[in-house]
Amino acid sequence: PEELLPGDKDLIERAGRAVCAMALRDPNAAQTAFAELVAAYPKAPNVHYLYGSYLSASDRDAGLQEYRKELELNPKHTEALATIALEYEARGEMDTAISYAKRSVEADGQFFGAHAVLGKLLAGNGQVEQGIQELEIARQQAPDSSQVHFSLATAYSLAGKKQEAARERAEFARLRKLASETDQ
Repeated sequence: PEELLPGDKDLIERAGRAVCAMALRDPNAAQTAFAELVAAYPKAPNVHYLYGSYLSASDRDAGLQEYRKELELNPKHTEALATIALEYEARGEMDTAISYAKRSVEADGQFFGAHAVLGKLLAGNGQVEQGIQELEIARQQAPDSSQVHFSLATAYSLAGKKQEAARERAEFARLRKLASETDQ
């Protein structure tokens, strides 16, 4: 805390209160804290993204609106772009989802999550080989991501690549087991 810039301390404290209330599953306190945070810092980076993450659990339209507000402030906010892509996938709007996922990769090609989302969407939309390419990039960038291995196994299965799919399923299972052992 002593290393924070004086102007950032209040922002971080408010964000911390909002996240803690969310983690404690206190919706009234969380809503109040997020409302105060957004009112005090409507143009601060990540504020609308954070609020959108909270809102999405109970009101996906409101969450999407906050993600879009984040993009108005920072059009290359990689996480917001990827999250919006997944929201449109859930709504069955694959072309829109893929366009946001592509923007996410363009915004930060080093963010494995952008490649993972784009790969998953492309493979699920019939562009399996392109999806595999993106998922292989994600795997290179984040070899310990069980979700990437799961998505890659699915894509390999769609492509009829049984051995590759089996290898990725085995790695997914290994990583999940390892994660559950460390959680205990």
